[in-house]
Amino acid sequence: GMTVGELADRYLELYARPRKKSADRDEALLRRNVLRHWENRKVTTVKRADVAELLDKVVARGACIQANRTHSVMSRMFNWAVEREIIEHSPVVGLRAPVKEKSRDRCLSDDELRRVLCGLDGARMSAPSRLALRFQLLTAARPTEATGARWDEIVWDEAHEANAVWHLPGDRT
Repeated sequence: GMTVGELADRYLELYARPRKKSADRDEALLRRNVLRHWENRKVTTVKRADVAELLDKVVARGACIQANRTHSVMSRMFNWAVEREIIEHSPVVGLRAPVKEKSRDRCLSDDELRRVLCGLDGARMSAPSRLALRFQLLTAARPTEATGARWDEIVWDEAHEANAVWHLPGDRT
C-alpha cells in the first residue's frame, strides 16, 4: 500500500507541477499540514473523520484560510488518486471546507498606503521581501505577479528612468 507521502510526491510530480502555477504552494500546504502527521500512513487507512480532525487542528492554531486551502489541495490529490485507481473513494468527498470565507471590501486609504510605504525602510524583514512588497504596493500587482516579475518585461525610458513601464504577460495574470 502506498503511503500518503508517496501519494503526495506522485500527485505533485505527475499532476500539480505540469498543470498548476500553484504547485509550490500545494507542496508547502501538504508538507506543513498533512505530511508532518501522515507521511508514513497508508493512504487506504485515511477516513473522512481523519481528514476533518486534521483540518480542525489547522483551524485551532488560527490558520482558518490555510485550512480551507489544505482542504482544497487534499481534495484534488485524493480525487487524482481515485482517477488513478490508487484508492476507491476519496476521504474528502462530502467534507466541506472548514471555514466560511468572507470577501473583503476594505482597501488602504491614501494616508495608510503612504504610511506603509514610508515604514517599509524600518521594517524588520529581509531586503528582498521589503523590495518585493514595495514593488507590489506601487504596481498594485498580486504577490505572485510581483515576485515573478522579470527584467525583460520592463521597458525603460533611458532619459527618464521613472517612466519605466512593466508589461505583464497575460499568461501570468
